Amino acid sequence: MIRLELLGYVFAGSRHELQPDPRREVSVMTIRARSHFRLQARVLADWLDRQRAASWWSVDGDPILTERLHFPCPCDELAFELRRINQPLLVLAPGNQVANGRELAENELDPLAQVDRFRDRAFQLCWENADPEIDWILCEDVEVGERSVESSKA
Repeated sequence: MIRLELLGYVFAGSRHELQPDPRREVSVMTIRARSHFRLQARVLADWLDRQRAASWWSVDGDPILTERLHFPCPCDELAFELRRINQPLLVLAPGNQVANGRELAENELDPLAQVDRFRDRAFQLCWENADPEIDWILCEDVEVGERSVESSKA
């Protein structure tokens, strides 16, 4: 399950009513209108390859990846698909960090991840050359990864 409280959202009432968390200020501006970095898909794929072997990831809001993969999925499947797409991404700069569209290197991704109380890491992204209104979330699912490791030992 993607824990959207990382990015300032909560489920109100039912699981299908996602709303901004009233306790946090959430911008409705797209990533393009906010401070962001540029990231090549292959660089994100390389970063995913270097994560825990059993890490699983989910995507929420991206029609391109959700059309190609079932989520959550292992990091190697996601990395493979990112390399096939091979398009640049924009990554929201956390907090008040000034990014000015600067290109990111793989070793700069770790500090940009937002981490929740479940140890899940998340990034808010969009495809640079796709619909400018579609931002999406890439979120690690530590719990699913741990269950995957346990079931492979059984």
